Amino acid sequence: MLTNGIQIPTGLVIMHSCDVPLCVNPKHLILGTQQANTYDRDRKGRQVTAHGTEHKLAKLNDDDVRAIRSASVSQKKLAKQYGVSQSLIWRILRRESWPHVA
Repeated sequence: MLTNGIQIPTGLVIMHSCDVPLCVNPKHLILGTQQANTYDRDRKGRQVTAHGTEHKLAKLNDDDVRAIRSASVSQKKLAKQYGVSQSLIWRILRRESWPHVA
């Protein structure tokens, strides 16, 4: 909106046309529907399908998650101990993250 001076019409989203995740070039932003954005994501193979230790950026394993859930120390200490964010620890404890681990 700042670059082009137009409002985003209701029902449309801003899509990113290049494949550089850190790109902030406003010329690479286009209008589209959510359906088109989803199709573009899938066509480019950007859908995250790996979970848990299968995810290439995973810092934890199933045993770590079990230990986190049974720990009696603060979320802040757990985050520091495992090298992850406190918000991830919170999501693990609420079973919003790593829900497949019993």
